[in-house]
Amino acid sequence: MTTYMSAAETARLVRKELKAKFPGTKFSVRSRTYSGGASIDVHYNGAGGGPIWDDVEAVTNFFAGGGFDGMIDMAYSKYHYMLPDGTFIKGYSSGTVGSMGVHEGWRNEMPEGAVEVRFGADFVFVTDEGPPRHRENCEWSHLAWCPGVPCNRIPRREEDTTHRMAVPFHSEG
Repeated sequence: MTTYMSAAETARLVRKELKAKFPGTKFSVRSRTYSGGASIDVHYNGAGGGPIWDDVEAVTNFFAGGGFDGMIDMAYSKYHYMLPDGTFIKGYSSGTVGSMGVHEGWRNEMPEGAVEVRFGADFVFVTDEGPPRHRENCEWSHLAWCPGVPCNRIPRREEDTTHRMAVPFHSEG
């Protein structure tokens, strides 16, 4: 039997996990319910040494109870297992590949004593209200220098110090 958690209960779990992973950062975690489902909004300001958006999203995505495949306009569910000690692990999802989509499904065996759980918010949206930032040691193979777009990336190569702006590479064609 599946235990269904509300969006508010899921938001409390997100808040607790963010506090454990990023103890010096203040997060605003709010749940919303609406006719089409529910979601969680996470806001924070990563300026001044806080976590970058990718790291926060890596934590919060675990708590999404579903996903959406825009290639075929199809939503799908994700299930988790709550272990006897109160922690969670990924359970299973059918994904969308069987429907000609691009999201692969996955399945982990349910450990003994675990309970199947469906988190109450299909989506968790993260907003870093600080300035745009990038990882200090990012690779530049997929980026090109373009004027006019500010970027506060910390340069890691000497030749990077002569430029102060970067945006993702745009192919022409």
